[in-house]
Amino acid sequence: MVCALRGTAVTIAAGYATLGVGWLRLKGEDATRAFARKHQRWIPLAFLGLTVITVLIAASEQPRLIASWRAHRDVFSFCLAAFTVSAVAIASLAGRDDVDDHVGFALALAMMLSGMMALGLSFFPNIVPFQITLWNAASTPMSLGFVLVGALVATPVVLSYSAFAYWVFHGKTPAEGWY
Repeated sequence: MVCALRGTAVTIAAGYATLGVGWLRLKGEDATRAFARKHQRWIPLAFLGLTVITVLIAASEQPRLIASWRAHRDVFSFCLAAFTVSAVAIASLAGRDDVDDHVGFALALAMMLSGMMALGLSFFPNIVPFQITLWNAASTPMSLGFVLVGALVATPVVLSYSAFAYWVFHGKTPAEGWY
């Protein structure tokens, strides 16, 4: 179990590194872009390899995962293909200057989203893997209604703030930084 947890932690760090180099290439200039381009050649492939290792370890420690994967074979296969194609595409396009900088970041997002979708499918409909279902974990309708009202108020505030921050910091990062 400890091996699977450590493997998962390292794999998640590689995933965030994949997103990070995509973001640096998208927002950076000159030296930062060169650094990102160099690391985009190998970090997504490391993320792919670590994911495969972590999945194999998890399957050996929790045999019920294999049955879950078989139950969702089509969608799980799509997630696996999207994850693999995205990793290979990022690595192969990393050295090219004729490729838009948004492509690497978008492919990194596709990797993360397909991985999260596969993870969710692996345990669905359970919240605590193979022990507590989504419906057993849900609160009473009154509590859920209270949370819904809070979400309806908070979500527009968070989205507005995020849109404002993106508008303020749009474009490339200036060489002298943000004042």
